[in-house]
Amino acid sequence: MGQMPTPGPGQKVAVSSVRQTPQCLVFSVAVGDRKVAVKAFNARWADNKSACAREIQCQRALSTTTLTPLILGAAPDQLLVVTHWQEGPSLADVIDGKSVVTWARRLGQWYRSFSTAMGQQDASGSWHDYLARYHDKGVARAFRPHGAFLRSLPIRHKGIAKNDAHLTNFIVSPDDRLMGIDFEAASLKPVAWDILLTARVLTMQFPDAADTTLPALLDGWYGGEAPEDEAEFRAFVTLFARTTAKIDLGGRRDRRP
Repeated sequence: MGQMPTPGPGQKVAVSSVRQTPQCLVFSVAVGDRKVAVKAFNARWADNKSACAREIQCQRALSTTTLTPLILGAAPDQLLVVTHWQEGPSLADVIDGKSVVTWARRLGQWYRSFSTAMGQQDASGSWHDYLARYHDKGVARAFRPHGAFLRSLPIRHKGIAKNDAHLTNFIVSPDDRLMGIDFEAASLKPVAWDILLTARVLTMQFPDAADTTLPALLDGWYGGEAPEDEAEFRAFVTLFARTTAKIDLGGRRDRRP
């Protein structure tokens, strides 16, 4: 890990609020030419300790990569996480109709690297079984006509998923790196769950580009490999994105394994 900036004699400390949600407050702290981001979870939020622990777990697992700003310190008892301050706009402010295919591929590559860094474990069952137990019953109902197809798609591995595909949770650095932030929703999920959620977000925001965006996302995810059920999973991603894009999943994230 890096080191926290410590003010010297006569140095001023500048603190600025970055964003606030019901779950947390993020602010920057600058000392001289050093700057950090501090994430403080809401002490009144029922899930605050678990969310803080998930954030720390992911940040530490990624600390030897360039997938996220470097974690500098954490105080779970005080619900605080401190990371290097990363300059750059959010992906949501950069992506547009002309660049969405390129960014979709890069998102697929990012999630592939993230999944590798977080590790995987063996699993069993099918995507039919998993979606049938989804917390939003509207999702289960929407996929009932596709039961036979979903039963043919096995879930072979699980791993920690970011479980939050909002494009505001990615920063594009000045040297053009894609960096993920905000991991409090992370959860043990079937591998490629993040790809499904990202396909849904991209389809909702760029519906006319889905025929090119979703293949690019999966090209990035597969990284040139061709597993035996690739064609079937590509079809499933398109089905999931187009089906769930019509459903309001609300703000509650499904954290069931």
